Amino acid sequence: MADTYVARLDEAAGQRLKDDIGRENFAFRPQDHAWWSARGPDTVVTLYRSGKLVVQGRGAEAFVTRFLAQGAEKKGGQSAVSSDRSLQHAEIGSDESGKGDYFGPLTVAAALVDPETEPRLRELGVQDSKEAGDGLIRRVEGAITDLVPHAVRVLQPEAYNEAYAEVGNLNRLLGRLHAEVIEEVVAQAPAGRLRIVVDRFGDPEHVRRHFGPEVKRHAFVMPTRAESHPAVATASFLARAAFLRGFGELEGLAGGELYRGSSDPRILPLASRLLREGGEPWLGHFAKLHFKTTEKAKFR
Repeated sequence: MADTYVARLDEAAGQRLKDDIGRENFAFRPQDHAWWSARGPDTVVTLYRSGKLVVQGRGAEAFVTRFLAQGAEKKGGQSAVSSDRSLQHAEIGSDESGKGDYFGPLTVAAALVDPETEPRLRELGVQDSKEAGDGLIRRVEGAITDLVPHAVRVLQPEAYNEAYAEVGNLNRLLGRLHAEVIEEVVAQAPAGRLRIVVDRFGDPEHVRRHFGPEVKRHAFVMPTRAESHPAVATASFLARAAFLRGFGELEGLAGGELYRGSSDPRILPLASRLLREGGEPWLGHFAKLHFKTTEKAKFR
């Protein structure tokens, strides 16, 4: 039976969707009054210049589940993907922290949230970690880990630099780490339908290519601004808590304050000092060496 779903996309989101399905078995064709139209297995997708996206065919629901984050409505008013934060099914989300920080670890976390645990997480104040204070994140981390199945990976700079040298690309490294924590949480999940949501950081194939057969059974989407999904918000809290803990351990090793981010003017002098003290291997205990800051510090 053919279904029709409708969503609203701005031009940038429409281009991202076009890029995503362009990697799949979809053929593009001209369409009057449309930015683009594509035909795939059991599905026709058209983005009109008005911003209206129409998904039609027997594969429409599967397309919406896989490629659209939220806001798609089935013809007749039945929602395919909820546009609010309320969950209808169990969801696994993953997020990372520290990728833009010169000093400190890279952390990646995944968490499983279902309709029963979502309200309790909301009561704890779980939201996008970038919108929450570090104090709140530290306070509720224990309650979150007691409440939901989860997994966390922490790469302190020394391990991060080794892994980065192996793959040579941050998005490929992130893809592997996201897949690892998702696999671990899927193994803890009860039987049934799952939706896996990863906050977009690059080509979804960076993550998908590392999935094993069990994970591939479940729906997978990688939208932008995915922290609106309760499971991704929960994962972002856990990743941030792990980052803060790892950052504090490094400050103890350094014997003084390190600085977050990559643009703080105090970062470059500190990097130069660490280089003078022990060369690049010593700096590599604290910093992600592929940042341009490392080369600048050598000539300061």
